[in-house]
Amino acid sequence: KMINEFKYRAGLTGTPASNGYLDLHGQFLAVDGGERLGEFITHYKDSYFASDYSGWSYIPTELGKQWIEFKISDITTKMDTVDYLDLPDCKVTNIMVDLPAAARKAYQEVEKNMFTLLDTGQEVEVFSRSSVSNKCLQFCNGSPYLSSDSPEYEVVHDVKLDALEEVLEEAGGAPVLCSYAFKADAERIMKKFKKYKPVNLSQTKSADTERIINDWNNGKTKLMIGHPASMGHGVDGLQDSGSILVWFGLNWSLELYEQMCGRLNRQGQTRPVSIIRILCNDTVDLAIADALERKTDDQEGLKNALQRYRDGVTTNDLTTNFF
Repeated sequence: KMINEFKYRAGLTGTPASNGYLDLHGQFLAVDGGERLGEFITHYKDSYFASDYSGWSYIPTELGKQWIEFKISDITTKMDTVDYLDLPDCKVTNIMVDLPAAARKAYQEVEKNMFTLLDTGQEVEVFSRSSVSNKCLQFCNGSPYLSSDSPEYEVVHDVKLDALEEVLEEAGGAPVLCSYAFKADAERIMKKFKKYKPVNLSQTKSADTERIINDWNNGKTKLMIGHPASMGHGVDGLQDSGSILVWFGLNWSLELYEQMCGRLNRQGQTRPVSIIRILCNDTVDLAIADALERKTDDQEGLKNALQRYRDGVTTNDLTTNFF
């Protein structure tokens, strides 16, 4: 009701279509009142997208993409950070680890049969194909949940924790920011590295955020962890002292990935930034890395990435640097 009262409007975002072209409708509706992409999302979908059989997923057609881009081009400008700011280099490095034999066996059983019996006697089961990749990610990180409605999890390996320990040792006292995917990951990281007096910014009261960032910049905090969904936006100042980000576990969201990396790779950074991703060989970790490399996390992009992984994606297919 109020937005039409403003004569001049502008939209600013670093991730305009992180989840696909559907994201664009609401943003341009706020800017031009629907002049270019229409007032209604249903009309927008019908005009430029094709849906699947059930009508749940919408993928822009090639012609639809061209029309969308043409219609918004007159009021849209692209301003890349690298074109306006002289930022230090940012290097992405993958640390490749192998699942231990028992964890590998359980991982493959879940991926194929949606069920496995762990060596401890605990059962792990998923009830829909759409949940399989998420459960496989938990196995990659080392602590799958026993069920979707329970916080209980079973530790099946520590290979990613060991890799993180090597990163911390090589950092030589420099502060390290670590992104985790599941609460189980956070609990195990906090417990494993107690000597570093780690801080989980995602579980900190907002009133304490400024104090914690000051401690980070004053050298009191050597390890800070957080979930990208809670700290990927609105957290500034970490770049003043930190330049090392570790991804303990990736997620499918390109927006969360780019925003989390942006906590350190941003204006004010004076040192080269190192983004380190700990990935398990021959697992869904590689499918996610592949999707992020191709700059897509829409539904079709995820399906294609998973198919490439199942068809035999190797680490050599990833266009990043390795240890």
